[in-house]
Amino acid sequence: MQRSTAIVIAVLATMCWQNPVHAQTILRCAPFTSDMLAVPEAPEYAHDLKRFEEIKVEVKTRPHRVLFLGDSLTERFDPQVWREHMMPRGVLNAGVNGDRTEHLVWRLQHGQLDGPPPAAVVVLIGANDLVNDRAPEIVAEGIRADLLYLRQHLPAARIGLLGLWPRGMSPDGPLRRAVAAVNRLIRTCGDDRAVFYADIGGLLLDPEGRLNLAISPDQLHFSALGYARLMPRLDALIDRLTSAETASLVPVAPAPVIKRQPPGAEAIQMEFQGDGIYTVPVQINGMITLPFVIDSGASEVTIPADVFLTLTRTRTVGDSDFVGTGTYVLADGTEQSSKRFILHELRVGALVIRDVVANVAPVKGDPLLGQSFLGKLPAWTIDNERHALVFHDKAGETREGQAAISVPTPVPAVHGPWEKYAPPQGRAPAPTALAPPALPDASLFDRFPAGEVYRGVLAMPDFEGRDREFKDFRTRIRNGIREGTNFASRYKVIQFGCGTGCSFVVVADVSTGRVYSFPHGGEYDQMLQLEYRVSSNLVRARWVPNLGNMDRCLQEDFLLKDGHFVSLGKSGLAACHVGYCDNGVCK
Repeated sequence: MQRSTAIVIAVLATMCWQNPVHAQTILRCAPFTSDMLAVPEAPEYAHDLKRFEEIKVEVKTRPHRVLFLGDSLTERFDPQVWREHMMPRGVLNAGVNGDRTEHLVWRLQHGQLDGPPPAAVVVLIGANDLVNDRAPEIVAEGIRADLLYLRQHLPAARIGLLGLWPRGMSPDGPLRRAVAAVNRLIRTCGDDRAVFYADIGGLLLDPEGRLNLAISPDQLHFSALGYARLMPRLDALIDRLTSAETASLVPVAPAPVIKRQPPGAEAIQMEFQGDGIYTVPVQINGMITLPFVIDSGASEVTIPADVFLTLTRTRTVGDSDFVGTGTYVLADGTEQSSKRFILHELRVGALVIRDVVANVAPVKGDPLLGQSFLGKLPAWTIDNERHALVFHDKAGETREGQAAISVPTPVPAVHGPWEKYAPPQGRAPAPTALAPPALPDASLFDRFPAGEVYRGVLAMPDFEGRDREFKDFRTRIRNGIREGTNFASRYKVIQFGCGTGCSFVVVADVSTGRVYSFPHGGEYDQMLQLEYRVSSNLVRARWVPNLGNMDRCLQEDFLLKDGHFVSLGKSGLAACHVGYCDNGVCK
C-alpha cells in the first residue's frame, strides 16, 4: 500500500468537525502551528494492519476500563511488567508499531472506539513523527488533533497525555532536544480536569541525563528494566484517571530524591516492590545507574548475566577488573561456578563505596546489593514508613573524596528471596585475570580478500518490492547505508538492538541497495559480536547461546559469496570476549 501524499490545511476538516469553534474550546491548548498536517491514513505494513484488526475486536470483547493508545512503545510494553501493573488496572494495550499521529487519528475513525466507552484513555504518540524529520510544532499539532478527536467522541473519559520519552544517549542530542520541544508545547494541553499531562520520561535517565543501554539498548525502545522504572508514576497516573478525584498530578523529579536527615544520618529514597523487597538507584563506575535490590542475605553484589554483558559492552567493566572465578552454593544446595570481578565505584546518593567484589548470576533478574557492599557500611537501617535507606555517619564509612576501602574476603550469607550465591567457607581465590578468546588476526581476513572499495553513488533499498521484508527497519537501514561501506568492499553491516542483550543484523549492498539477512541475531543469539573488515569477505560471529551459562560462547566464521553467507564452521569457546566490538573491530 502506498502512503498518500495528500495534505490538508487543517486536520479538523479531515475529521469532519461539525462545530469548529467547539473543537477549539474543548482543549486548553491553542493550535501550535498553521502549517499543513498529514491526512489521516491506515497503517502501511501487514503486521500493523493485523494489529489494528486485533484491537478492533478486543475493544468490543475484552473488558477494560482504560485504553492505552500508542505506537511500538506501547505495543512492545514488557509483558511481565504489563501483567503485574496494567492488567490489574483493566488497561487494554492499543499500541500499533510504527504509528504516527495521523495513523492514530485514522484508527480512532475506523473502529478503535467502537467498544464500550472506557473510563480513561492514555495517549503516548509522536515518537515516529520525529523520526520522519517533522518540526516539534507539527508533531505537537498532530498530538493535539488526536486529543481533539478523543475529547469529541469520548467526552466523559479522562485522558492521560504522556510526554514523549527520551531518545538517544546524550542529553544534548538532536532527538533529545526535539522531544523536549514537543513536550513543552503539549504540556499546555493539560488542564487536570479532562486532560492530565504527565512527563515521566526523566525516570529513564541517569543523574547526568543520559539514556543508558541497560534501559534502552537501541536508544528508542526500552528494556524490562526501563518499563519497571516508569511504573510507579504510570500506576499513579492511571489510578488518578480512574478515581473520583480531580486534583492535579504532582510533578515528578527525574532523578532519585536524596533526603537529608539531621546530623549523623542520610536517607536515600527507595522504591518498595512488595514482600519486603526494596530497590535503590546505584551508579556503577560513574557510568550506568541501575536499580538494585537491597538483600542482606546475598554475600556479594550480584549482577545478572544480561546486565553484566551490558556492562562489558559499554566498557563499564573491563578485562582488568576480573579476579577469577568462584564456586557458589545455590539455595537448593547445588554448586555453580561464576565469574568474579571488581566494581571500582558504587555510588548511592552522596555515598561512594569503592572496590566492591561482585559476581555474575546465570539468571535474569535485578542486581543485588549484597554484603560485599552492605558490609562496608558500619551502620545502616531501612525506614519502612518512608521507604528510605538510612546511612549513619560513623568511623570507617567511605564518602566521596575519602580513602577507598580495600577488597574484603567474602563472608557467608543467609539465602534471600531468590536463588543467589553464597561463597563456600574458606579463603577467597587469588585474583587472576581472565584471558579473552583469541580474536582473528589480520592474516585470517587477508586470506579472503574483497575487491576494490566501492566509492560510487549510494543506492537505497526497494522497500515496496524486492526488500519489503525489511520494511520495518527502513530508517535504520537507510541511515546505515548513508554511512558508507564497512564490509567486503561494497556492503554495510547494520546491527541494532531488540532488547537487553538482543540485536538484529542485516547486510546491505550499498551499490544496489539490496538487503540480506545475516544468519545470526535475535533473542536466541544473545550478546552477538561481529568482526569484519571492508577489505575482506570474512565475518566472524560470537554469541552466548544460553544466558544460564556465561562461561560458554559459540563462534562461527562466514564467507559472503554471491549474496549468501557460507559457513566455514562453528566452534565453542571457554568464554566470550569481554570487550566490545565497534563497526567490526573488537577491542
